[in-house]
Amino acid sequence: MPPPRSTTVLVEHIPPEHCSDSGLVAYFNSVFGRDVVESAHVTRNTRMLRYHLAMIRKAQDHVDQAARSLEASGERPKAFFPHSPMHKAVTADHIVPESPVLGEMRDVIERWSEVLQTERSALCAERRRLGLCKDGEPDFHEGGYATSGFVTFHTRRDAEIALRMQYRAHGMQFIVSTPPSPEDVRHLDLQKREWGFGDFLLGYSCIA
Repeated sequence: MPPPRSTTVLVEHIPPEHCSDSGLVAYFNSVFGRDVVESAHVTRNTRMLRYHLAMIRKAQDHVDQAARSLEASGERPKAFFPHSPMHKAVTADHIVPESPVLGEMRDVIERWSEVLQTERSALCAERRRLGLCKDGEPDFHEGGYATSGFVTFHTRRDAEIALRMQYRAHGMQFIVSTPPSPEDVRHLDLQKREWGFGDFLLGYSCIA
């Protein structure tokens, strides 16, 4: 394998105290007792980012559709938007059949434009939280990091040593393996939660 893949390892089940780019660099340098890491990148948890992007697309579609209706009919379209005691500002997606539906008739363009503005602001805030903006740093304690990442070493020899080491006596954290090729990396899989001890017991019971 050519570098940087030959000098990189995939690290899974990173414990919280090391679950950041700088934390991962510091940990492996301390394990080796010298400066061996060129760079490290812990996968960001983009679940909320993807949610806000989806809501922006949905709101924009509703605004565009309502604008076309206005152009065709000359009348501003209106629709019933339900309220929920759990959600102050909700859309039709929040209707619960077994609960009384309370709401109001609203101008569709105005209502979805409000949603669009709210979601765009939320998207910017989420980008800052994930460190995707210049003035933002990821916040692990708020779910900014997943528990998987990549560590690139200065030399191939150190990467190979890292693959052979066991970092925890129970073997349930710092699971190191050869990384897949870049085109085969599935970032959504890397964002899955860390296994706990119960997961391993369940796995062993299934084997038995």
